[in-house]
Amino acid sequence: MEIFDLSKGKPDIKKMKENKDVDGLIKALEDENARMGVAEALAKIGEPAVEPLINAIKDEDKYVRSFVAIALANIKDERAVKPLINDLKNKSSVV
Repeated sequence: MEIFDLSKGKPDIKKMKENKDVDGLIKALEDENARMGVAEALAKIGEPAVEPLINAIKDEDKYVRSFVAIALANIKDERAVKPLINDLKNKSSVV
């Protein structure tokens, strides 16, 4: 259940969080003004967000990867350890 379309405006993070719309929130990481709120929402959702976040940590955008790392760190799921370590090897200073 996607609550927004980036071409039509801002994502409704609160509604996506309430609906546990992990896919919509992952897509919302594309909105640079919403990233912090999205990372917080995904961290609150917890375990259901881990696998999609692990996939999103491969994003080309270093800022998306940075907020994905924040969400994964806050969830504290051991499945995220290896992907986070791999991302630390990234040459981007933001990540």
